[in-house]
Amino acid sequence: MLAGADLLHVDVHSGGRGHVHLDLRYLVESPLVAPTPPEGESQEVRWFAWHLAIDTADAGLEGVLRSLQPGPAKVRQARHTDATECAQVYLRSRAFALPTVPLVHEPREVRRWMADEVVGRADMWVAEVDGTVVGLMVLDHGRGGAGWIEHLYLDPAWIGRRLGERFMELAKERLPDGIELWSFQANEAASRFYERHGFIADERTDGAGNEERSPDVRYRWQP
Repeated sequence: MLAGADLLHVDVHSGGRGHVHLDLRYLVESPLVAPTPPEGESQEVRWFAWHLAIDTADAGLEGVLRSLQPGPAKVRQARHTDATECAQVYLRSRAFALPTVPLVHEPREVRRWMADEVVGRADMWVAEVDGTVVGLMVLDHGRGGAGWIEHLYLDPAWIGRRLGERFMELAKERLPDGIELWSFQANEAASRFYERHGFIADERTDGAGNEERSPDVRYRWQP
């Protein structure tokens, strides 16, 4: 029932021990103003837009909210203000898709790298749902030949919802002369995705050339 509704607000109220408690019974259908709680329920409530609830939720609950968040994803160019959310998507995606590949940088270093070196300095695109970033792609146009997909990460809650296909269509649009990319061999789902979209494995390594020292594979797509 919840998955099909146009849900825009969640109700969060103080719990018995002073913490903030989210009650999923309060998910409601897109009111223009925050509705009054039903008779018999707590009247001490605060209403949050989806992106604010996701931003303030603990890690475990954040994933639940992201999976329930309604609405289509809008793909647009990244802005400086997206850096924190992009870092969060990167970290969640890595943890989900690559549990056996070590994350060699601390989360705070990832956030700094995303803000200082990636967002605003690259051809970067994000997918956004109601103010929440749920996917990212970074392209390198190269010189006189194939370009590169440097990064392509989806929030785990959005895998299987055709968001990867939309990013891939955009990449082929912007890099029409060909695309190359590196992927970890451990990420078998990513390999199947790239091969389904016409990429061919050109090179496999033992990982000596990457920071994680994890076996990887270089894929190539030609139009």
